[in-house]
Amino acid sequence: MPEQHPPITETTTGAASNGCPVVGHMKYPVEGGGNQDWWPNRLNLKVLHQNPAVADPMGAAFDYAAEVATIDVDALTRDIEEVMTTSQP
Repeated sequence: MPEQHPPITETTTGAASNGCPVVGHMKYPVEGGGNQDWWPNRLNLKVLHQNPAVADPMGAAFDYAAEVATIDVDALTRDIEEVMTTSQP
């Protein structure tokens, strides 16, 4: 059973009056898609990017730079090497 389609004219394409009917930018095949293409129903994690003052466990008066300066780097290096080279069952 053949399909019945109206003839293609300027009124059906809209090319003469409105310009190109394709809107937006077409992606090239090698350009790839984003995460939205693969996971359209993913959770919005932007709420986790907030840094409220109540989330700081040490408080506003804590001086992180001074505490980092007190770290014994040589002892830390030895500890890391030991953990990385010691086999555990």
